[in-house]
Amino acid sequence: MARGTYTFEEEQLKISLSTTSMERKNYLIGCLALLLTLLWLPGKAQNNINYSLPKTGKVSVVIYDANGKLVRTLLNAQQRNSGNNTEIWDGKDDNGNSVGSPSTCTWKLLHTQGLQANYVGKLGTTFPQGKEWGETGLGNHSGPRSVAADASGIYVGSGIAENVRNGIKNDLGR
Repeated sequence: MARGTYTFEEEQLKISLSTTSMERKNYLIGCLALLLTLLWLPGKAQNNINYSLPKTGKVSVVIYDANGKLVRTLLNAQQRNSGNNTEIWDGKDDNGNSVGSPSTCTWKLLHTQGLQANYVGKLGTTFPQGKEWGETGLGNHSGPRSVAADASGIYVGSGIAENVRNGIKNDLGR
């Protein structure tokens, strides 16, 4: 009879079988399949997270254990299409360690259109210069020290001003 060696390696699991007969080989392969099902697959199980989005956007998905502790950030602001979507979680935490019992974990999803920055200007000491001493920019002994904003504009204040403005408003071109 032919002699064969069968080796299976995955992370820290290594199984090697040597057989001398077809019947013994089939029996050992069956035992190997059972062993893998009982020992290896629970840590490798895939957990499907199914959800539906009303419109295309950015999606973040996080996994929490039974105590409410964050164990995995599965997605972080990833683009997904509208309709049904599925994410696959391998049952591991952010460090690659198997979570004790994935079936007791919960997940949360955030769906947004994402953030968009709009440039409105920059702060500095390059304010327009006037013809007279009192028409110079903001303050004359220090640069801007404070800033505030509301719907009508941005307000900038200086700490020390002598015969010049110590506050200015930019209406953002409205």
